[in-house]
Amino acid sequence: MLGMLALAWLLTALAAVSVQAQSRNAFPGRRIGGGTRGECAARQIIHLVPESSVYTPGATRLIAWLEGPTSDPRPLQLTLRQQDAAVFSRTMETGGGPRLVLFSVPATVAFPLVWESSYQCADAPAADEFGFLGVEAPPAKSLLLKESVSGEAMLSPQLEALQANCGSSIPLQPLAAAFGLEDLISSQWPEMIPVVCR
Repeated sequence: MLGMLALAWLLTALAAVSVQAQSRNAFPGRRIGGGTRGECAARQIIHLVPESSVYTPGATRLIAWLEGPTSDPRPLQLTLRQQDAAVFSRTMETGGGPRLVLFSVPATVAFPLVWESSYQCADAPAADEFGFLGVEAPPAKSLLLKESVSGEAMLSPQLEALQANCGSSIPLQPLAAAFGLEDLISSQWPEMIPVVCR
């Protein structure tokens, strides 16, 4: 009996160590940026990647993101990093309304990469007289891999299919459901969103 209890304790301890190792090995980024106080910093930027924030773009090298609603649109800074060094950076104008943006990672940039997206809020006025609200927001941050990991094999074809809608609009709810984003879509988002391809 004592041997069985010791074995059960050992298996439980090993399972706990395995869970801790998995959590330590998980990518520490978040696919959602913004959402803080202040008009500019509150605007959401959502990478269309798995909840783990780890994604393989595939042969098309296609990535995508949602830009949330705002009354004060600011440029978006897209940065691709390797070992903390920026290997690609681009500033993009954003619209005031929500939209889906598709972007092909340049072929000159090799995977793996850390993809960061954030709005340039530094020149935005503070939302209060003391300057506490508003200027910086956490970026959306995802890991882009060369080879696929489990659980995300279907996302690349979904993004490729969205390319057929460049320049038109698509329903937001099916897209949000496909990427598990329903809880992030508030009443400020429209039913249809434009698809912009860069």
